Amino acid sequence: MLPHMIMDSDLSSYARTLYEVLVRTVGFDLMGLCYKSERVLSRECNISITSVVKAKKELVLAGFIEVGITQVGMMKQHLIKVIDVWDENNARS
Repeated sequence: MLPHMIMDSDLSSYARTLYEVLVRTVGFDLMGLCYKSERVLSRECNISITSVVKAKKELVLAGFIEVGITQVGMMKQHLIKVIDVWDENNARS
């Protein structure tokens, strides 16, 4: 189940698919963070890594996710947090 405001938005199909995978990853309590790499997200969404990068930016600009960066050894890792939009979504219904 996804918020209507996601489905009714002007998001690309790639961004909607990525959002669905992110919600499935962190759960509906939205307290978790997604640590999956762009390569893994690409595989799970069945889209290119470039499309994952663009979709992630699209979701950030729309206010549906936040992306932080942490250093893990020599690699930088993205931490993706899904923003809880259910109250706003329900108010629009």
